[in-house]
Amino acid sequence: MTYFSKTAFIVAGIGIALSGCTYFEPAFPDQVTKSAADGLQSVSSLVASAQLGDFKGPGSYNGAATRYADALAQLEVTRSWVKNRAESNDGRPATKAATLLAADLTECVDGVTEMAQQHRTVGLGQSQAYTLVQVTCAIPINNILQ
Repeated sequence: MTYFSKTAFIVAGIGIALSGCTYFEPAFPDQVTKSAADGLQSVSSLVASAQLGDFKGPGSYNGAATRYADALAQLEVTRSWVKNRAESNDGRPATKAATLLAADLTECVDGVTEMAQQHRTVGLGQSQAYTLVQVTCAIPINNILQ
């Protein structure tokens, strides 16, 4: 084998190996990773506010409503993109991974929505219970950010 053919073989092998990564794991555009990171930061901020007692009664909801809306909007952008990727039905493992990720992001959105509804109706008190919402959101988002 000549030097040129060895080099071409190695370059082709590297190209195939790198393209295989998207076969098993969905690729995410920058706007999706940004919305995912921003969404997780917003959720973490809401949870921290609840843990610090900032949301003790329902009267505190009006001041936080925009924060909930921002978090949900960022999470929806992420979920929508991942869901569209999951619906491609190409049979690749990356598509199956996107399907699972979309389901996890739906749980995250549902958790934040329930947290907002409880805040609006009775307040959140000073509780660690909302750490579960943060974890539910962190798991799929960290998979996107990796």
